[in-house]
Amino acid sequence: MDMLVLALPSLIVWGMTYPGYIQADHQNTIADIASGSPSEWHSLLWGYLAFPFIYMTRSFGVYGLVQIGIFTVAVMYSLCKMKELGFYGRKGYRIALLCFALCPTYVLYNLLYSSDVVFAILLLPLTVQIVEVMTTVGKSFERFSFCLGFGLLLYCEYELRKNAVLIAIVVITVLFCIYKKQRKRIGAIAACLLVLTGMSSFLFSHVLKAEPSPSQELMSVPVQQVARVYHDGGKISKEADKYFQSIHDKEVWVESYLPFDADPVKFNYAPGKKQVELSSDFIKFWAETGINNFGEYVSAYLDLMKPYWQITSTPSTQFIDTDFMDHDIYTRSTCQKMGNKCSDEYLNQFKGHYTYMRSVPSKLYNKIESMGIPVISDSFNLIFFDRALPLWLFVVGCIIAYRMRCLRKFVIMSLPLLCILISLLAFSPVAAFRYSLQMYYVLPLLAIWIYRQYKIGLHEYLLVSRPALLPKEANRTS
Repeated sequence: MDMLVLALPSLIVWGMTYPGYIQADHQNTIADIASGSPSEWHSLLWGYLAFPFIYMTRSFGVYGLVQIGIFTVAVMYSLCKMKELGFYGRKGYRIALLCFALCPTYVLYNLLYSSDVVFAILLLPLTVQIVEVMTTVGKSFERFSFCLGFGLLLYCEYELRKNAVLIAIVVITVLFCIYKKQRKRIGAIAACLLVLTGMSSFLFSHVLKAEPSPSQELMSVPVQQVARVYHDGGKISKEADKYFQSIHDKEVWVESYLPFDADPVKFNYAPGKKQVELSSDFIKFWAETGINNFGEYVSAYLDLMKPYWQITSTPSTQFIDTDFMDHDIYTRSTCQKMGNKCSDEYLNQFKGHYTYMRSVPSKLYNKIESMGIPVISDSFNLIFFDRALPLWLFVVGCIIAYRMRCLRKFVIMSLPLLCILISLLAFSPVAAFRYSLQMYYVLPLLAIWIYRQYKIGLHEYLLVSRPALLPKEANRTS
């Protein structure tokens, strides 16, 4: 019954907006696989697992049921495990269940079919398992079933988003250092993880002959900084200018620069020009130019990344409307480019024949935000779709944890979120909400932990200084 309560709101919206939405870049992933030319630009693990439901059925909306199912199972496991660990009772469990079921963020993004959303969902049970390790002082690793689940979650997260390699490295290293009695088991998990990722890499690269992910994905911040120097008329040596103009003409560097989006500079290359790529020459001239234009480099970085810490950042750069627009051209153009190898039955789903209700999500956020309705508009901006919320919830949690003398525990349980935040601040091409969503499914768990620590601290304070204010049962118990 609880699983139905959790899934029902998402199922209702899925039915209203059927067949749902394949995220634009992930349409390319499916089309590439269908054409026999897979690319590692986005997760191929997701691509091949989703392919039968998206491509081989009469409607790609079938995959929506799969993604809602993943959400339901992951959240139910997490809520039940947190209850088992004593983080809340029956009432707290019900409240948490309703929060996950009715939260507009989850109801909406459960219908955006992409590896990013599955990654975000699976981060929740991974974080819960880290909490279980701390609660049992590492004894959880003595159960084979736990080790298997923990290792598979780390593997899936890595394969769904390559920036999760930081999660695997940091989490394994920290747990290995803290729980000395379990080092053999943790080391075995790490070894199995290396084997699995190596096998996946061999399968995708050598067996399936997938096109490797380009290094330009790492170059968002550097190219944005170079573009800012050109845009502001900064100082560039002749040798550096010659190299940078082999990528873009000066006019293109200037005109393509958008303070909040690095993609135009990263991808807007003309015939005969080099693509942006990580190379020794680029690093050399980027560093040299940065020394002479330090202020422009800092400004470019801050303008690009500030929505991740600025609570009231510009809503127009959320790109929530873009996530839920029709991007049929991505499928049609990719299939055409690959020699029209996609089936007609699949292509016929991408001709814009959609209901009115399917267009509502792309307009809903901007409409509510622009109306300025007290409480409702504010909650959308500051809670449900706020790119800075993960960072500030983590900061508040650290303050409370420090006062309660359990800062180390809070930081350890927040390691997955913290690793994602660091990777976004280092490599994010645009501070779109879809990237912050990677951390959003974990936020209720952090809020529960913070509230629990606050209640424990309040109880201890009253017990010492004002015992008369405590219920009689609490006094007798103590």
